[in-house]
Amino acid sequence: MQPNQTRTGNRPRRRSWLAPAATYALLALVSCTSDRATEPRFMAPTITAKQLGLTSAFDAYVFLPFLLDVQGANDQPAQSDLNGFTRADNVSARLGVAWTWDDLNSWTGTGQTGDACVLFDTDVPSNGNANYAICVRITNDASGANIMQLSPGSPIIYSCTDGKTDRCTQPATIALGATVCEVVKTTELFPGVGDDGQDVLAACAIDLAAIGNASKTNILNVCSFPSGSPNSNAFDCIVQPGAAFLRIVKKTTPDASGKSFSFTLSPAAANGQ
Repeated sequence: MQPNQTRTGNRPRRRSWLAPAATYALLALVSCTSDRATEPRFMAPTITAKQLGLTSAFDAYVFLPFLLDVQGANDQPAQSDLNGFTRADNVSARLGVAWTWDDLNSWTGTGQTGDACVLFDTDVPSNGNANYAICVRITNDASGANIMQLSPGSPIIYSCTDGKTDRCTQPATIALGATVCEVVKTTELFPGVGDDGQDVLAACAIDLAAIGNASKTNILNVCSFPSGSPNSNAFDCIVQPGAAFLRIVKKTTPDASGKSFSFTLSPAAANGQ
């Protein structure tokens, strides 16, 4: 979906746009597209844990629609390739984050790992660099058909020295607190996006107290890294490093007024996003 389009509805509308500079607070993630071939399966305003195949530990979390990889499908090979991520902000003192790897059918042998981290900026004001990273490591069995979270070794929370926007500089392991993560193998979440029908989803219920500043926690990105090294060059970041997010909300009174609205971004966002 592009700027200037008009929407009509009976409830508040949410929009998320990638902006060209990291000067906005991260408020929400919503995937908008006019290409039916690349639309996520979940186009409703929210996604439940049950829809994602997660256990009851995530029942309280209400996820937003996925933001798809802005570099496009298959921009990286095998376990380095990420498809999209989403977040849930509705649980007090917690943050839900979920992302997907693509093309797990291509894994062969045993002991290969897929490594991805969500990067956080907790500075006030935000400077667009990572203060924390929460990483999940997945591995496969000899057949390549079964994927699981590495144990021990996942999840891991790192503190970072606030030096880069696309990685965790000088990472130091810190306590998880009440943070928990799950990994589930799933059928294709995004029809027409990616190589095949086998994806893996990681979801984390993050204890905001564990990452330093529960009142100021901005997601910078979700990126894959080589062999669990969040200070290395990222293989695949779902959004362009250094980008930012903006949510636009308009509410009609009464809710069922049937009124429509439009908006224009000026200056225009990068790459038409």
